[in-house]
Amino acid sequence: MNPPPSNKIINCPGKRVSDYLFVKEIGKGAFGQVFQAKNLLTNEVVAIKCIARSKLTDHGGIVGQLIQSEVEVLKQINNQHVVRLVQYLESANQCYIVLEYCNSGDFEQLWQSRNKRIPENEATNYMKQVLAGMQALHEKNILHRDLKLANILIHNSTLKIADLGFCKQLSDPNQQEKLSLGSLGNMAPEVVEQQPYGMAADMFSIGSMFYQLIFGQFPFTNQSQQKFLDDINNNKPNFRRNGLVISLELEQLLERMLMKDPNRRLKWSELYSHPLMQQKDLRYAQLSLNAIQADLINTKEMEQFYKDKDQNKMVEKPQDILSRLNINKQQEFQINRVVSQQLIEDEGTPGQLEDNIKQVEQLQQNMEQQIQEDKLVEYYIDKYMRLRDEIVYVSRTLNEAYENLGLDQCCLLCLVLAKKIYILNERLTKTLLEKDNIFQINDRILIKIYAHQHFEKFIQQIVEETTFAKDYVTYFAESLQHQPKLLQNKQGWHSEINKEISPQFNQIFKEVLNDFVFKLMEKTHDNNMKKEYDDEKKKSDNKHLFQLQIHLIDCSKYDKKYNQHGVIQKLFNYQKVNIYEQFDGLANKPVFEQQQLAQQRFDEMFD
Repeated sequence: MNPPPSNKIINCPGKRVSDYLFVKEIGKGAFGQVFQAKNLLTNEVVAIKCIARSKLTDHGGIVGQLIQSEVEVLKQINNQHVVRLVQYLESANQCYIVLEYCNSGDFEQLWQSRNKRIPENEATNYMKQVLAGMQALHEKNILHRDLKLANILIHNSTLKIADLGFCKQLSDPNQQEKLSLGSLGNMAPEVVEQQPYGMAADMFSIGSMFYQLIFGQFPFTNQSQQKFLDDINNNKPNFRRNGLVISLELEQLLERMLMKDPNRRLKWSELYSHPLMQQKDLRYAQLSLNAIQADLINTKEMEQFYKDKDQNKMVEKPQDILSRLNINKQQEFQINRVVSQQLIEDEGTPGQLEDNIKQVEQLQQNMEQQIQEDKLVEYYIDKYMRLRDEIVYVSRTLNEAYENLGLDQCCLLCLVLAKKIYILNERLTKTLLEKDNIFQINDRILIKIYAHQHFEKFIQQIVEETTFAKDYVTYFAESLQHQPKLLQNKQGWHSEINKEISPQFNQIFKEVLNDFVFKLMEKTHDNNMKKEYDDEKKKSDNKHLFQLQIHLIDCSKYDKKYNQHGVIQKLFNYQKVNIYEQFDGLANKPVFEQQQLAQQRFDEMFD
């Protein structure tokens, strides 16, 4: 690495600004550059936005205004879902916004890596994180105005709203602004039309981004402003785009979030009272770092905040930080100093840079190693969580049978399912608590995995679920003793009428599930033969039977279906199963498709 042949102050790796040493350029835009840097006193890794002071008066002073807006907004926010301002510095030639560094890129990159399709349940959890950041802005009456996937950064699976230069702080929660800033595609129509707008504009942007995550494109065209307005004036969002089927709940939610008229658009308090935003029982949820992060967000508190806000009960009305700036009249912009009242000295001449080159090269290696280790930690945490997927699948199947059929019809089935859940839970609990290195991870990474706060939450969840599973076994075993008729002509199954796990359990488990599948098939046939049932009644009754039939067959053949090469495949090349799609997604399919899938699964029973 050689320093550039110039005597002027430049921004490049090796430059030192105050206590920060520039290590690597990580971004470049029309107004400046972004560098990964390290604080030489604290060892903190940061991101530094560099903007030439000569740019501040560009576009009638709007560049300077955007910088001041971002700094002033970030000074007020302390929330893990908004990028943190570390420091603001100025030299004679440059402005430096020092921000926390995010090690996993931006949300748009993640979305693209998933082929621009994120399933409904995952997208909902991601949006909860974004909404937590939005609430932090709205507490200060701040509109984001440029909310898009690229403006959300990711650090250790936590989403953080960034690029707040377009933010606008209102002096009153009901105030409306008339400055048009933002990105076509996510911009609310009232912003595009340069009409007055308030916080309902951010609701449209959130809805547009939510839609984009799932369907792979914007709900309305972004080819031009006029085409966008024509589209939203004449059409509703397409909720069958690309052949996807989403839940009716989500469809209705998005439709209201994307209303053209801001007065008819979903209110923020209504968003948090919606069923999709409520806390979920993690026992029936497929876990991921994203899911655990979303579970930590208190949506009830957020709902109450917006109810109070909608009723104009805001305690604080911060000063409008932009009211004193008149873009049209401003001839020259002088940004207020945020941290230091004195200019710092730039240290970026070739001689100074050359002295730092070797240090920078070593820092680059160390930082890259740290980033790769962080990614490995998340990768292996995900693999550990996948070991729980079968537990969730069987748990949801048990719950489905119990709710749709009742205890008197499926007590034996529920007992063997509960025992299966307990066996799997106990095995996984033992693996986790004894720190059994089943993935053959090096000690350094394994230590980091067990120190990760979300992995600690995962272990706690597994331990609690093992206790729940044991209680379920006791409950169903005691209930079955009062229903001896369920075991008529099933002499070989009597060993399971207790809380103990018999040596023959695995064989009996499959026999009980297969026997119940045949009973479900008989029941659907009987429903179809009932003359007093109209077609809708038959569909309604058979719908749940087809779904349960599919799930029981999957439970009996889980390893063969999802881990086709046994334990080694399960540990090292597992196939990730989207359990939400297997249950909630299946429930959204037409009955005839469910029947076809049930028949396919039945045929697989004899493979």
